[in-house]
Amino acid sequence: TSDAMLDSGNPSSRATAATSSGADRSSSCHDARAGPLWPSPAPASLAAMGFRSSILSLTLLAASPAAAATWTVSAGGGSDFSTISAALSAASDGDTIEVSAGTYTEDLDFGGRAVEVIATAGAAATTIVGTGIGSVVTFDGGEGPGAVLDGFTVRGGDASGGLRGGGLHVSGSSPTLRHLVVRENSAHVGGGAHFVGSDSALLDVVFIDNVANLTAEAQWGYGGGLYAIDSVLTLESVVAQGNTAARGGGLMLRDTIAAIADLTATVNTAERGAGVAVEAGDVTLTGAVISDNLASVNGGGLWIFGGAAGIWSGLLVAGNEAPDGAGGRVTDSSPSLLYSSFVAN
Repeated sequence: TSDAMLDSGNPSSRATAATSSGADRSSSCHDARAGPLWPSPAPASLAAMGFRSSILSLTLLAASPAAAATWTVSAGGGSDFSTISAALSAASDGDTIEVSAGTYTEDLDFGGRAVEVIATAGAAATTIVGTGIGSVVTFDGGEGPGAVLDGFTVRGGDASGGLRGGGLHVSGSSPTLRHLVVRENSAHVGGGAHFVGSDSALLDVVFIDNVANLTAEAQWGYGGGLYAIDSVLTLESVVAQGNTAARGGGLMLRDTIAAIADLTATVNTAERGAGVAVEAGDVTLTGAVISDNLASVNGGGLWIFGGAAGIWSGLLVAGNEAPDGAGGRVTDSSPSLLYSSFVAN
């Protein structure tokens, strides 16, 4: 199956002309020191200037951008809205939506808005549960970094019908994702999260117990926790734990440029690349623990293939299992592996 399926006048000049007219015409010129050049009262056109100036001032005031608003959401009432979806529909670029602790059963679509959606009590107390039909949170309207999702648990999404992104689906958009727990979601590609054509930043995000399952034709099953293709990603303090896929149990990156710091990939399972799988692209990974992952074919900890490059440093790869390449398998690729330890694989 092809990846294409997935995917005026000048006052100074007048003054100069008046000076160059010479003394021979001075008797016919009014001395500016003696009074105005026009008789009193002033012409109606000048009298109107104040009126036009007022109109201009009012127009400028009307054209000024409206101040950013802060909307509140509480499932128990007493706020502006009882659902996050309703708040998103009312919000404009630059607004903030503050969500109180609780469980919100709904699917969200940012709809291209540069809005910050923040759970004030954090992910442990605030959960978005998907309807089970498609992705829980979608960014596919060209959102940029001003679209922020911060402090939620995201679970219960099933995007198997549309192939991709059970928890988060990001297409042609570049949101900021912070302090999230993405768990118990499923899809054929990117059980926890799916990124395509994205330049996104992820900070302190945990992917746990997500599944990238095979289709009825035994295809796909890529990226249990996270799958990215044709993207430029920044990941910092990301954990992938207990996720399952055919390829890339924890993470799978394809034709993607990624800068990753402080990664933990543990107890994930896959046929190939149980911890982390990288196909082509260029990945810089600094500081990682890749442990106790299980692959049934190859690449228990790492599977790097298809012409992938990059610099990987400060890795601890330990306790991983596979029939071939328990710690890792590198095929037709040229990553630089520095200051790392492979132990008890």
